[in-house]
Amino acid sequence: MNKAKISTIYSNYDLWDNYEKDVRDAFAEEGNDDPSDDAIWDRIYLWDQDSWQCAKDDIEKFLDGKKWLIFGVMERWNGKFPGWEVCSNLSDILRMVSDCDYLNFFDDAGHLYFKCSHHDGTNILEIRQLTDRGVGYYERWEDHWYDKRDAAYILGQLLTYYTKLPRFAKKMYGFEK
Repeated sequence: MNKAKISTIYSNYDLWDNYEKDVRDAFAEEGNDDPSDDAIWDRIYLWDQDSWQCAKDDIEKFLDGKKWLIFGVMERWNGKFPGWEVCSNLSDILRMVSDCDYLNFFDDAGHLYFKCSHHDGTNILEIRQLTDRGVGYYERWEDHWYDKRDAAYILGQLLTYYTKLPRFAKKMYGFEK
């Protein structure tokens, strides 16, 4: 039985573990066999910035102005709280978690997740594409202040009937499940 693999799109959670050996090898190729920790960190941050820029470009290209449902659990000092929002670009998504220092976008069997951490905890969000009918359903609810259906009910309806899995790794990189 084949198990689905997690495809990491971007993560800055373990920079030292992910880059340190390669950075030391790069310094050695340049003739520096004993770089300082500060020099290693400077190079790690530089490489991470490049990696983040490439990931942002890929994510923006994938999102392509479509409507996306972002939902999950946000941790704060006083507990865990569910939340959701409809977004159309990466800036909207990052605005939701602007206080986070660590980011991890990953695809798990076609599900697109965004994990991010800050001083009070970790947020785990899933990103699903709204169907055209889902966009209409959401907009009709959002535009009518007198609609008595609460946000939790609307989220349940969107998840059940009006979203589809993004399958980011397959569509962007050709990875199968």
